[in-house]
Amino acid sequence: EKFDEFCEGECAQFYADNNGRPSLTPGTYFRLMLVGYFEGIDSERGIAWRVADSLGLRQYLGFGLDERTPDHSTISRTRRLIDVETHERVFTWVLEHVAREGLLVGKTVGIVAATAVCLGLGLSRLPEGSSFRQLVGVATLAGIGFTVSLFIADRSFTTAALDEAKIGILAGSVVAGVLGIGVLARRPRRTLPDGGG
Repeated sequence: EKFDEFCEGECAQFYADNNGRPSLTPGTYFRLMLVGYFEGIDSERGIAWRVADSLGLRQYLGFGLDERTPDHSTISRTRRLIDVETHERVFTWVLEHVAREGLLVGKTVGIVAATAVCLGLGLSRLPEGSSFRQLVGVATLAGIGFTVSLFIADRSFTTAALDEAKIGILAGSVVAGVLGIGVLARRPRRTLPDGGG
C-alpha cells in the first residue's frame, strides 16, 4: 500500500465530498508534517513559508512553480480536523516502513555501492583474504541499528503506537542480523589451484 492511499484511507472519515473549499489532501498534509519534523520547524506558518520558498520541497509535495502552496491557516485547519490517533497510525506506518526498508536495504546498498565505487576507482581494495560476498554480509549486518530509531519513536509516539513502532524497528534489525549471518555463513566456492585443470 502506498503512502497517499494509506493516508486517504485513514482520514476518509474527516473529509466530506462537496462541502466548502477544496481541502488539503491527507498525503500532502502528512508530507508537510514530515517537512516540519525533519527541518525542525515547529509552526504551521514556518512550514508554509519553507515550502513556498523551496523548489525541492515544492516538487516533493507535487506543486508546480505556478501553483500556490498551502498557507499556514490551511495546514492548521487540517491538523485540527484530523485526530491524534490518526496522526499516530500514519506516523507508525511511516516508521515501520523506514525500519523495514531503510535500515535493511538502505544501509546495505549504501555501504556496498560506496565500497564498489572506491574499489572501481582504485582508491581502496578489499583486505587480503576477504571477498565481495563477505562485504555484502557485513553491510547487511549494518541494518542492525535501532538506537536512533527507538529514540525518535520514543519522542514521537504514545503507548500503543510506540509499541508497534518498536516491534517494527526490532523486527527489521532481526531480519538484518539473520540475513547478514546467512550471507557470511555460506561457504565460498572452491577454486581449483593453478594448473589443476
